[in-house]
Amino acid sequence: AGAYTLTNATNNVGTIAAATGAGVIKYVDADALAVGTVNTVGITRTGDVLLNNQTGDLTLTQNVAIGANTLRLESVAGKVDQTGGTITAGTLGVNAGTSISLASNNAVATTFAAKATNGDVLFKNANGYDINTVAADGTIFTLANGVTAVAAGKNITLDSGGAVTQTAGKDVTATATGGLELKGAGAYTLTNATNNVGTIA
Repeated sequence: AGAYTLTNATNNVGTIAAATGAGVIKYVDADALAVGTVNTVGITRTGDVLLNNQTGDLTLTQNVAIGANTLRLESVAGKVDQTGGTITAGTLGVNAGTSISLASNNAVATTFAAKATNGDVLFKNANGYDINTVAADGTIFTLANGVTAVAAGKNITLDSGGAVTQTAGKDVTATATGGLELKGAGAYTLTNATNNVGTIA
């Protein structure tokens, strides 16, 4: 049930997993990192989880289940990619040096924010949520504000089974050559006057 604060930038493992417990987990890795199986399958907690990798990609291959708590994912130079499992969390914040692809039918209940510096953003969720802010955590998670695809020509895809809203000032932003794709059965109420994308579909 203890908390784990393992934030040296020179930590280096290939795969991380965590068994059921109540403590917060903060882990920083030097290069590519996967959430997978290390005897334990995936991550199951009743506390916040923060994962940061300095180079390479951050890949989710198994479930991350943390109840109503906050999941922060930051891949400083690479992508955040989901090849298996689902995310169950109250709040999800994601930053990536390249792209973000969370394509499983996730279950984020309350808040989503993301920034892809040089790639597309894709987020699929089974239920509704609000686009808002996920606060920074020291130097290991940069504040995520709204949903942003920074580089020219990059797109944002939101695929939701429930209603998606946004808090004032928490915008959906791409470049003039980037776009916003809205999918799924959910309603989208994205009415901030400062939203800014080139194309919508």
